[in-house]
Amino acid sequence: MSTKDMARELMAKQRQHEANLHENMLNRAEHEVETFQTGEIEEKARKLTAEKRQHEEHMQGNMLSLTEQDVETHQTGEIEEKARELIVESRLQEENLQENMLSRAENEEENHTEIEEKARELTTEDRQYEENLEENMLTRASENVH
Repeated sequence: MSTKDMARELMAKQRQHEANLHENMLNRAEHEVETFQTGEIEEKARKLTAEKRQHEEHMQGNMLSLTEQDVETHQTGEIEEKARELIVESRLQEENLQENMLSRAENEEENHTEIEEKARELTTEDRQYEENLEENMLTRASENVH
């Protein structure tokens, strides 16, 4: 087997090993990103749900705290107006929570897309580097033969 053939074979094996290593690293990074993002989103959703529940309980407590004397002394219209205001406030807060959750989910999705694009760029750069390395090794091998 000639020196060139041996060099080519070694380079092919090295390239295959590096490709496998790179693929494993890429898969591991993608898995870690997905796991982290999913866990983080779920944790944020749990916190927001807990906050919503606490707010609803607080509002119910406020409404229940009105004693019979308060109800008798206030006009029915004032009580209805306060109830409407509380309902509107509750709806606005629910809408804000939903918008925040959607916005956070979109941001997480954008970050994931950016990471995938960067991984593709790095893969392309690795391939270019390997091709240049192979050319340099072939050039040196042929120079050594002459």
